[in-house]
Amino acid sequence: MNGRFSIVLAALAAVAVPAAAQHGHQQGHQQGGGQKKGMMEGPWREMNGFHSLLHLSHQPLMKSGDLAPARRNAGGLADAAEVWAKSTAPAECHAPANVGETLTALATEARAYAKLVEANGTDEEVKAALGKLHDSFEAAHKACMPMGKGKGMDHKGPPPGR
Repeated sequence: MNGRFSIVLAALAAVAVPAAAQHGHQQGHQQGGGQKKGMMEGPWREMNGFHSLLHLSHQPLMKSGDLAPARRNAGGLADAAEVWAKSTAPAECHAPANVGETLTALATEARAYAKLVEANGTDEEVKAALGKLHDSFEAAHKACMPMGKGKGMDHKGPPPGR
């Protein structure tokens, strides 16, 4: 079993963790006291798997500047993005018609990120590429947030009208 496959399996297994165990992850997405309990996982298993792996890669960089997980997980992120792009949104997602195009673009971006890491890109290049990938995820995951929470929402503040 290669390393990437193990990482993808670990990311997919992470989505099976009960919501209570995800509490620390949700707190990492909270900003400001007025926002509801942070980022909620949606019913789209493949989206959650990609998100878990992205979180494991991005959070250490944001907290302490540690790029090791970002570099180590790059191939797994690309694989998980491809799995997500090939999956079908659950009915409860109400995904827009163009969600497939959005996810294909995300998978392409994730593969480019993995290739940059494989080519020993500089720390600044890797940071920029991971930041861009994170932003692309933020836009893509809105397609499947529970109870419409993702519609018009980003992590920079509460949804419009609140």
